[in-house]
Formats: sequence, structure tokens, C-alpha cells
Amino acid sequence: MLEQELKPAVLSEGKIIQKLHGLCAKPIQPAETNVLEYWALQEFAEPELFELSEVALSATPTSVPVERAFCGLVHELTAFRNKLLGENVDNLMVIRLNRDLLELAL
Repeated sequence: MLEQELKPAVLSEGKIIQKLHGLCAKPIQPAETNVLEYWALQEFAEPELFELSEVALSATPTSVPVERAFCGLVHELTAFRNKLLGENVDNLMVIRLNRDLLELAL
């Protein structure tokens, strides 16, 4: 699916994988970063990754991830953790909802 959305012969699969690894090596953006603005700024610096981001970010949202996020809050906001700052709750939820990516990064 991603290959169909990219312009033909822009980069080989290996080069795109290298660019994705390079992206993973960059500092992690804060949770409040506007993803659409971030990729708009990257359009000319990383045109291939920009195109991939357009494909990934155009996926139709469903209620499943939202429901999963609300269920995750039950585990983060407990009687023992009721004084967490909103920013810390946001960061914990980003980690919880992207655990598969965290495991790949480690």
C-alpha cells in the first residue's frame, strides 16, 4: 500500500529504510508537538519521508484507539498516582499507546 502511494522510482526500499532509521535516531518530539506542522516543515528536507507521513496520517481514524486510550488512563490515574501533572500523564499515555515502538527502539 505504501509503495503504491509513493512516486515511482523516487528511492529504493533500502534507502527509505535508511531514512527511517535516521528518523528514529533524531530526538523524540514532545507529546504536544503538532504532527501535521512537523511534517509540513520536513517537506523539502525529507521529501520521501514527507510522502510516507502523508500516507500514514491520512488513515481514517476509528474509535478503537480512542477507547484504548481511555482504558489506558485507568491504569495511569490510580489512587496512588492522583497528583500527576497533566504533562506527565500525557507522556505516560504516549508510552503506553506506543509500547510496540518503544520495544523496537530499545
